[in-house]
Amino acid sequence: LNTIGDLYVLDKNLPEGLKQFYKLADAYVREGFILKAIAIYKKIGKIDGSSAEPCLKLAELYLTQGLTREAREQYSNAFEFYRRTKQKDKALEVLRKLTGREPDSPNTHLKLAHYAESLGEAKVAADAYLEAAKAAQQKGDIPTAENAWNKARELAPDNPELQLFRAQQAFNQQQTDQIEKLLASVPDLQNDPRAQQLLFKGYLAVHDLDAARRLLLDVFRRDPSDFSPVADYAA
Repeated sequence: LNTIGDLYVLDKNLPEGLKQFYKLADAYVREGFILKAIAIYKKIGKIDGSSAEPCLKLAELYLTQGLTREAREQYSNAFEFYRRTKQKDKALEVLRKLTGREPDSPNTHLKLAHYAESLGEAKVAADAYLEAAKAAQQKGDIPTAENAWNKARELAPDNPELQLFRAQQAFNQQQTDQIEKLLASVPDLQNDPRAQQLLFKGYLAVHDLDAARRLLLDVFRRDPSDFSPVADYAA
């Protein structure tokens, strides 16, 4: 297949040549020769600049080998191709795949947020900004988390997830009164099990056992198989 493909390319019949190379790459993948498949998809990419498929195939194969940096580079190449050719939906899809592979990367979420915002996709952008804020918060990058949260609030001020994130920040700083205010300000969070559990943990953190006791049964009944709230309160 490789030889036949090369002959087609020499004969300037690129479509037939590429067909042989794709057959060969698929066969290598089926038989478990991933490194050989990677080499063929690289070859395809050099010959054919009219498709992002080689980049996407390479990205998936690199991931199977644990080569995340190389996979990220190929996803970026695919995104740039779709952006350049004005295939907006496919460009967004590639960025979503990338954020799914790198959920802990603030920069990846921000890239999706910025592109979605440029397309007028406010909800997608707001969700991506919020995920960027969460990822930055986990890494201790407070300025990035604040900026991303503010952008999310500008685009979707009624999103209850924004206040839930703020409440989590208040919990981390043991500001229980702030948790109460934040959660009380959003009706959708009144019966949200995550909000109730967060407030319960906040009460325990500051040793307000009376307030914790009032929430204990509600929290426990949300998931009767989880005895940790009862154990924490008893402790």
